[in-house]
Amino acid sequence: MIEGSDITVELLSGIPGKISIPILNLTAPVANLRIVEKDGHKVYETPKNLVGRIPSSPNQPDTFTGWYFGHLESPLKGEGNVFHNLPEIAEHLINGDEVLISLGKPGKELVYQVTKSEVVHESNLKLYDPGLENIILVTCSNRPIYDHRQLVTATLVGAIE
Repeated sequence: MIEGSDITVELLSGIPGKISIPILNLTAPVANLRIVEKDGHKVYETPKNLVGRIPSSPNQPDTFTGWYFGHLESPLKGEGNVFHNLPEIAEHLINGDEVLISLGKPGKELVYQVTKSEVVHESNLKLYDPGLENIILVTCSNRPIYDHRQLVTATLVGAIE
């Protein structure tokens, strides 16, 4: 188990290229989302067939920390459904199952344990810095309206280098 004092910039450095959630049989590529212009506003691009990462803070653009966004489903735009099974995490937590998430790049893999799953209305979703030890996964919920977001919070518990 990694303790707070063991979490260093060096440990978190780099940008993960893949995410795995074994209990969901999920493995997907990860890429940083770019800021694009849409309707005269600057917004993050939509992830397409991958998990899109937004850094926790502009001061930490090249670390494993951050927010990870993926589509639940995207039948009209065809942008993928990498987080199709993410809603199942809530039930695993209720059942007392250990839910692990790994983020990896060549030569480094960090392992996180899910600590919370919650659903919020899209208007209440505010990005914040969850700290060096946490990541947050986000997908849509409330089919077919998709006006809610499921947030899954996980805390760093191990590293494989």
